Amino acid sequence: MNITLIASDNGLGHIKRLVYLSNILINQHNVSLMAPKNLVKKFKLNRNIKLQNFEMRINVKKNSYNYEWIRKIKNDSLNKTDLFISDNLPEIFELKKNSYLYANFLWHKILKIKKKIKIEKDNLIKRNNLPVLGCYLFMHPQVSDNFKITKIGLFGTFKGRKKNKIQNILISLGTAKLGILKVRKVKKELEKIFQYFKKKVNFYIDPALGKITNKNKNIKIFKANYSSQMFKKIDLAIIKPGLGTVNSCLEYSIPIFTYMSDFNEEFTYNAYIIKKNNLGFKIDNLIKLPKMIKKIDKEFFEKHYLLCKKLKWNGEKEIKKIINLNFQ
Repeated sequence: MNITLIASDNGLGHIKRLVYLSNILINQHNVSLMAPKNLVKKFKLNRNIKLQNFEMRINVKKNSYNYEWIRKIKNDSLNKTDLFISDNLPEIFELKKNSYLYANFLWHKILKIKKKIKIEKDNLIKRNNLPVLGCYLFMHPQVSDNFKITKIGLFGTFKGRKKNKIQNILISLGTAKLGILKVRKVKKELEKIFQYFKKKVNFYIDPALGKITNKNKNIKIFKANYSSQMFKKIDLAIIKPGLGTVNSCLEYSIPIFTYMSDFNEEFTYNAYIIKKNNLGFKIDNLIKLPKMIKKIDKEFFEKHYLLCKKLKWNGEKEIKKIINLNFQ
C-alpha cells in the first residue's frame, strides 16, 4: 500500500513515534512522512521513506489551533494514498474516512476553543470505522471513555541498564514554549540547588532555559539533545511529562521526577500514572531535589529497572500487525 503518516508538530514525541512506525512499515509498504524536516533530523529515518516538510502550528500558550493545514495536502498525494495515519490530528478523517489516528489525548479537548469546534472534531472521529490507537498505560480518559479504541504498547524496545548511583541528571521542559517568568523560576531553582552537590554530577539541561550560572566545580552542564546516546547516560530525569520524553525515559529505565505537570491535562494525567505505577515521583519545586534524590537508592533502581522491563513495548510493531490484518 501507499501509506502517508502525518505528525502533529507540537512536541518531539509525535514525530519520534511516526519515525519509528515509518521505519517498520517501509519493509512492506510505500511510505511518506509529513513532518518538520528540522525535527525529523534528530532521529534515524530510513532513506527509502519520502519525507515532506510539514508544519501545522498548534499554539498551546494562545490556545489556538490551525486547521488550515488540511488544505496543504495536494490532490496528487491524496489520490495516491491508500491509508493515512496521524499522530494526534483527527482532521485526517476529512482526507479519508478510514484512516488511523494515534492519540493519547486530543488537542481540541485541551485547548480553550469554541464548543462547536470540539463537537465537530468528536463527531469526525466517531464517524471513522477504525479505532483510535493509543498507549495502554497513558491513554487519557478523554479518549478511552469517548471513542472506539485499541490500546497498544509503548514505542521502541526496552534498552534499560541497571543503575546504582546518580551521575547524570536530565532537566527537560519539552519543546512547548515557556513564559519568561517560568524560565526565570526554573533557572533560579537550579542555581540554588547546584551548591548542595558535594560529588561530581553532570546535568543535561534543556536548551530552552538558556545559560545557567554554576559556581560548583563538582557540576558540569551539557545541552540536552534528546539523542539515544544521551538517554543511555541518564540516571535520573526531571521532566515536564509529555509522553515522548516519558517513553524515552522508561525505554532506558530512567527514574522520573515529573515537574510542571499542571501545564495541561496531558501532563497532569501522565504524572498521575507515573506515580501510581511507581515509575517516579512528582516534584513541584527543584529546591526539593537534593532531599528527594535520597529516595533513589540501589534498591529503588533495581525495582524500577524490573518495572520498566515488564512494561508492554514495541507499539509500532503492533500497529503494523493491525494495519496488515485490516488491509490485506
